[in-house]
Amino acid sequence: MVRGICCCRVAFLLIALLVWPGDAVGAEKPAARVPVPAEDDRAKSLALLREVFSSEIDAAKKPEQKAQLAGKLLRQALDSRRGSADQYVLLRVARDLATSAGDPVRASSAIEKMTTAFDVDPASLHFAASRKLRKKVRSADQRKSFVRVLIRWADEAVESDDYKTAQALLKTALAMARKGRETDLVQDLAARQKEVGSSAKRYAKAKLALEKLRDRPKDPAANLAAGRYYCLVKGDWKKGIPMLALGGPSELARLGRSELAARDGDQDTLALADGWFALAEGAASDVKEALLSHAARWYQEAFPKEKGLRRVRAERRLARVKKMLADIGAAKGARRRRWASFPGMPGLQNSVVARVQITGAMAKLKEWPAPKEPAPADARGQAIHRFNAMLRENYLVTPAVPYQGSAKFKVLSDGVVVVGIWQKDWGDRRFSGGSWRKEVQSRQDLLRLGWKPLGIELVDGALFLAARQCKAGEELFIRTKKYATPRIFIPKASIPKASIPKDGRTR
Repeated sequence: MVRGICCCRVAFLLIALLVWPGDAVGAEKPAARVPVPAEDDRAKSLALLREVFSSEIDAAKKPEQKAQLAGKLLRQALDSRRGSADQYVLLRVARDLATSAGDPVRASSAIEKMTTAFDVDPASLHFAASRKLRKKVRSADQRKSFVRVLIRWADEAVESDDYKTAQALLKTALAMARKGRETDLVQDLAARQKEVGSSAKRYAKAKLALEKLRDRPKDPAANLAAGRYYCLVKGDWKKGIPMLALGGPSELARLGRSELAARDGDQDTLALADGWFALAEGAASDVKEALLSHAARWYQEAFPKEKGLRRVRAERRLARVKKMLADIGAAKGARRRRWASFPGMPGLQNSVVARVQITGAMAKLKEWPAPKEPAPADARGQAIHRFNAMLRENYLVTPAVPYQGSAKFKVLSDGVVVVGIWQKDWGDRRFSGGSWRKEVQSRQDLLRLGWKPLGIELVDGALFLAARQCKAGEELFIRTKKYATPRIFIPKASIPKASIPKDGRTR
């Protein structure tokens, strides 16, 4: 991968988007976490850090200086031995500096790296940082970044069944959004609060039910509550269905018993799929998606076994279920894309990110290379350095595929697409498909096609960034100079944390 903007020699396409499920490639299992180093070892590392960075620490008085130092310590932590006292102390001090500076992005990055390498409690770190950051954030951009971080932390808390922390984080996010008068975001957060509150109530019932099942393993009400939670909230149908089957005379319990029979081959799978679909149609919005997804699973299993009209019926019902799921996913995706926005891109903080389909080798994602240290002394070099740091902290990037000078992407939902092209590498090939139907040789050609400049020009104006509102269904086939692969940048905040392993590639 090319190291840094100043040495980049390829044209690339910069598109902020959501990853479409199924387009990403596999990744290795992350390494196990290690215990927090002993207190004596941490004290020695802290003393060494203060000695090595004494001048920078003394000079870091203003928030922006503290934030820059936090970024420097974060990069130093990445170069330290994993699980060492030095790495732990570097991350802890970077977190404290970023929090003090009101920099939620760097604070979140430090905490994420701590929880990845060390056996610490993410929820307590997130909650403590949120309480400090809410007093320190000042600008509108900081508030928006803080809200995105809080939403991500809340999602992680929900995944670990820590609903108390999730609700506290969402409450803070809602207060920040109201302070910034972000009407759409306030509505989205209120809806998310309602979802989490509903899940919390189900978890509380399931927790009590599980305690009861220790003494009375066949209690119908307890099995129904626990099975409902595992299936409809956590998505663990394998664990939840046997519990539902013991849940008494309810329709959910009846379907659970039918599913157990279907697993043994003693049940009409099409009738079972119809049962789950009928239940989904009248279900509350917070569980409808889970029920529809499960119905789709059984329709897919039933379809190849059927013949004649029953086969046609199964096929059409499956198509209907997929359409309903797509509508639910689009609504959720629009909300997440508003949360993600375009960090570091002026004028696009409140825009909806377009969802774009990526396939093949381009679907692999990596972190943007770390800026070289130290930062150049001249203003131009420092601007490049800051831009590199912003990309690394906020985006993932597709690789530069050897000998590939073109890429094809399909826009799956309405939203903004951002294009970045090195002007010295303006293609002598054709930009075609969608609205790009002519040869683009200059920025004027791009602007004539409806793209708007973002006002970011680095490296003596060589990098030109522009944005355009795209429509679902558009296909962008971008062909650049030979061997100059278009590159795609994806906001980390627009991707669910569970699908970003620690090496930066999507699962």
